[in-house]
Amino acid sequence: MDSTDDSQTDDEAQNSNDGTVTIDGETFSSWKEAHDKLDHHGKHFHTKVGRAWNKFPFPALVALAYLVLGTVYGTWATGLFLVFLIPVYYALGDFIDQRHLSKLIDVVYSVSAEAWFLYMWLCLEQPHPAWVILITIPVVKALMRWGRKQWKHRKQ
Repeated sequence: MDSTDDSQTDDEAQNSNDGTVTIDGETFSSWKEAHDKLDHHGKHFHTKVGRAWNKFPFPALVALAYLVLGTVYGTWATGLFLVFLIPVYYALGDFIDQRHLSKLIDVVYSVSAEAWFLYMWLCLEQPHPAWVILITIPVVKALMRWGRKQWKHRKQ
């Protein structure tokens, strides 16, 4: 590639002469505005609360809680179920930011079903009746997606 080639892909930032910044096709008046609206993954936040919620190091808090529960109470194996809180935490943050209830239900149901199955299998040694809940996850996901589409078409 020669050094005079100024072509850029869609996922790169572009600076224009008038001071505006374009990132992934979205134009901002300054780098500060782009930084305030996007996180380091390019995710757009609608509120400051949503941005602050997603910036909090929740996985580190879960790891600390796991270590405390393991050392104080000796619950190393069952303490691993704390990991299921991480996607629920971020789904709740997305709900606070964007108000999409169906996405929150989608994540919470999926994580809860997986955690319940693993609890039944690993702690109670009864995977046979519990595996049925895993079949319901795609059904709930499809219903939530259908509900979002119906809601979107209702608004138009």
